[in-house]
Amino acid sequence: MQLISIGKSSSNRIVINDPRISGYHAEILLGDDGAILITDKGSTNGTTVRGQRIHPETEIILNRGDKVTFAGIADLDWSRVPIVSPPSPEWLIYSIGSGLKNRIQVSDASGRVSRYHATLKIDPKGKIFINDHSSNGTFVNDVRIQSGQDVRVRRKDKITFANATDLNWNVVKPKSSKTWIYVAAALAALLLAGVGVIGGMSGWFETRWSLEKTHNTYSNSIVCVYHEFHVVANLLNGEQIVLDIDNEGKYLGNYALKGSDEAAKLTKAKSGTAFLIDKSGTLATNRHITIPWENILENKSLVGLQRINNTAIKNIVGETVYVGIVYNKTSISRISDFEECSILSRTTDSRDKDIGLLRVKNSKQLPQEFTPIDLSKAFLDGKNITIGQPIHLIGYPLGPSMFILTSIGSTNTYEVKLTSQEGAVSQMPDTHKFGHNAVSFAGSSGSPIFNNKGQLIGILNSGLSGAGLQGYSWGILAKHIKELYDKE
Repeated sequence: MQLISIGKSSSNRIVINDPRISGYHAEILLGDDGAILITDKGSTNGTTVRGQRIHPETEIILNRGDKVTFAGIADLDWSRVPIVSPPSPEWLIYSIGSGLKNRIQVSDASGRVSRYHATLKIDPKGKIFINDHSSNGTFVNDVRIQSGQDVRVRRKDKITFANATDLNWNVVKPKSSKTWIYVAAALAALLLAGVGVIGGMSGWFETRWSLEKTHNTYSNSIVCVYHEFHVVANLLNGEQIVLDIDNEGKYLGNYALKGSDEAAKLTKAKSGTAFLIDKSGTLATNRHITIPWENILENKSLVGLQRINNTAIKNIVGETVYVGIVYNKTSISRISDFEECSILSRTTDSRDKDIGLLRVKNSKQLPQEFTPIDLSKAFLDGKNITIGQPIHLIGYPLGPSMFILTSIGSTNTYEVKLTSQEGAVSQMPDTHKFGHNAVSFAGSSGSPIFNNKGQLIGILNSGLSGAGLQGYSWGILAKHIKELYDKE
């Protein structure tokens, strides 16, 4: 990915020297797949696309040559926007930077790593190239490379971004050479000819599922979850008070009577992923999606809260306001477009078993065609999960904030889009979970994890984030989903 900043400031890639142009007016993001997105960065005098003013901080899809005007006085000069041709499907492309949309997210305490810092490419023969397009540079073996050019690198090379954070090569999947593919195919053909029936009966040649096949098979069964809730103080006088808290559970000192208009403004929300596991509309997700307040209630500012408005507090609890789901490839314009769900099971016998179940309230709203992720066919033997085993992770990282804006009006319309990633098992299972290196973000929680035979092996529940941390995530073993489902 490449970022083209536009504005009056001399630090922008495209400088427009006019007082009506804001210092950092807008930016264009060039995707590795050739997509072009523009965002107005809260400019004073606005940005128009195809004659219509766009909302600030909202990505709009562009076609090369579209008329884009800044502050009503300056049109975008397309000759200054690099042409990014979509790579051949045989290439592997890794966008790298601090931005959440990168395939490899890099961060550092100094903030020197650019949002879209560099691109790593692997050609069909397995040769690796890196292309820098950052402010603070990319270094190969401590030597800064020239920006905008593909530079050949090898896996043994040390690659450093902004002299701050090194590339973790473990998240870069090796590219198989075609020669090996041809040899393997020839050997397979010989073996099939020699042992045919025996090989088929023993399962030697079971079909390997590609990421695309896994995505296409289950895409209608994997949904985005949106859970609104309140944190409520029950007072000894019988009143119920909704508390104003931050995302960590810190009490901010404000409150409102439950049921009032002011209380509605104190609603909190949690998004995640869930997936259909039967034809009746049962969905599996994480316990922390069904009980989003569980950790919040442990915040010391709530634990130590004794009185509200001079009235003693009996207890503080979390309460669901609304839970809804939305399916892949559907269009929405408001939260009410989500299909309402009930919470079938909020909890397991242990918080470490981070599993919860939902149920679609109106089964008539289920997709006309979908393949539920059948738990009877899931891979339930955690002892046979091995290091390096390929996995497919499918979900909704960052939840609704990653939906694609498709039209602008009095109410904007967004298209729901799934995200699919490949990775590998990186840590052997314990009683409840296993580690993997597929990159994940908030909103990915509850995503199904498959092996390369299309079998469910787990459900994403957590990951690390921070300086230099890439692809450190965990999944709950599939057997715990089946255990809870069978109890219900």
